[in-house]
Amino acid sequence: MCCEALKALCLDSPDNAAAKVKLSEATTGKYQFKKLHAEVARLRPPQLDHATYIGPVETRQSGSRGRGLFTTKAVKTGDLLFCEKAFAYAFHEGEGTSGESCRLMMNLLIDVNANSFTSGAQPELITMLVQKLYRNPSLTSAIKSLH
Repeated sequence: MCCEALKALCLDSPDNAAAKVKLSEATTGKYQFKKLHAEVARLRPPQLDHATYIGPVETRQSGSRGRGLFTTKAVKTGDLLFCEKAFAYAFHEGEGTSGESCRLMMNLLIDVNANSFTSGAQPELITMLVQKLYRNPSLTSAIKSLH
């Protein structure tokens, strides 16, 4: 659906460079990786918004071994097979980072059986996942189907 919207946007606004880049990413898998690295270094927290690319691959049953990822045509070393946005991510700057951009992680993951706790990105990520699924129940089937 996104590709169709980008194609329509490119037809309606031929001067829209951002739409052309995203359409190229989605259809050819050509990403400007140096620019992506520069964005990650500049933004705190990094928030990359780029198109998903699905190349010559498909998911299908692999006999008694469950699902597998298979190529649909011959590929060479270094070919990009797919590139997907993260469903969710947590960013943690680390200890001793200076500047106001450093984000303090306030979530704790407490294991009462082991009498231990964890702070940082992992409990933050779990909280974000639960909240995202709570707000968008239609996404739960995608997560449940991963196991």
